[in-house]
Order: sequence, then C-alpha cells, then structure tokens
Amino acid sequence: MPPRAETRTPTRPRRTGARSLAAAFCCFLIAATSTQGAGPAATPACRPDELLVAFRPGAEPAAVSARHGATVASEIPDIGVFVVAVPPGTAAATLAAFAADADVEFAEPNGVASVPEAPPASRDVCGVAPPEDGMDGPSG
Repeated sequence: MPPRAETRTPTRPRRTGARSLAAAFCCFLIAATSTQGAGPAATPACRPDELLVAFRPGAEPAAVSARHGATVASEIPDIGVFVVAVPPGTAAATLAAFAADADVEFAEPNGVASVPEAPPASRDVCGVAPPEDGMDGPSG
C-alpha cells in the first residue's frame, strides 16, 4: 500500500490591513457622532428638509421632484446626485414617495457630517506620538 499523501485545506489570505482600516474608520465615526447631542451647538444628523436623489437615465429631475411636491436645490454632478428640497416636516413621506418612484434610482436623507476638532500636536494619537519633525508621515 503506497504512503498516504498529506492533504491540507487551503487557507484564505488574511486581509488584516483592510479590516484594521475598516475598524479604525468605524471607531472614528462613532467618536465623531457621539458628540452630536452634547449641547446647543450640536448638529442634526440630517438636514431635515433635504433629500439626496439619483434619477434613472432619461428622467427629468425637476419634473419628478415636482410630482412629489419637492424642488431641485442643487446637483452634485461628479456622482449624478441631486439635492432636493422638500416642504418642512415632510421628509419621511417624501423619501418614501421618491423610493417608490420608477424614475428614481435611489433616495436618502441628506446626512450631515462633521469632523471633530484636531488634537493638539503634542498629544499622542492612538498611542503614537507625532513625528519630531512635524511631518505627517515618514520622511525621505
């Protein structure tokens, strides 16, 4: 009887770098949004009277918006998305109406993002001290 060949289950390469980056980004978002309700200067999570809408090819944004009682406020041309103004207090209902419209690719609330104040240069960030030369990355 010939010797039995050893079989190994192939392993997938680990993507620890991408997972670490994703985890760090999630932590940043949690930290950035945790201060939103912290006082009178807090910003709302969304603009209450605006939606972001992408229309299907061939649809006329102004006409589709008017069908739902909204108006096109501006366009973000690089990504083909329109900022649509809705009557005060109707964002949820208007969002549902846009989402059900065959001329709409997607509709979502217009979220507000803010960046927390930068830490002082002398403070360690994530346990890593800033470089002595003041540069943001490796030099040379």
